[in-house]
Amino acid sequence: MKSVKNYVYTERAHFMCPNMHFGIMAKIDSHYEEGQLRQSIDILQKAHPFLQSLIAEETDTGRLYYQIQDCLNIPVLVKDEAALWQQDYEEISVRGWNVKKECLLKVVVYPNENGFQILFIAHHLLCDGRGFYSWQRNLQSIMLTG
Repeated sequence: MKSVKNYVYTERAHFMCPNMHFGIMAKIDSHYEEGQLRQSIDILQKAHPFLQSLIAEETDTGRLYYQIQDCLNIPVLVKDEAALWQQDYEEISVRGWNVKKECLLKVVVYPNENGFQILFIAHHLLCDGRGFYSWQRNLQSIMLTG
């Protein structure tokens, strides 16, 4: 039986450029609980195969595809200063992004006494900004409704 692959249909530049990503910041007016955030991210990840995938390349054709991983965690960093979000974004950006080894989404959380802010950094091979805005709204809904 031939395995089904979700091939990457995009400009090759999205794969070749290590910094082809973007960030979206959201403010959550709810008490921050690390466990609840992790659980909400896990629910979102299980619902979408690309959040469970790395990018792989066929050896014979060179075609790129999303390769689902059994155990791929979306990294979540907890930081103190939301005012430094742009610096945090740049630090993550400067390292580049190896889509064959790293999850296509990274998360930075800034808890405070009134709720928290969350910075999502998504690779363009995952989605575009409009598509991710929908995911971000879904994550907020999961967190607020349980």
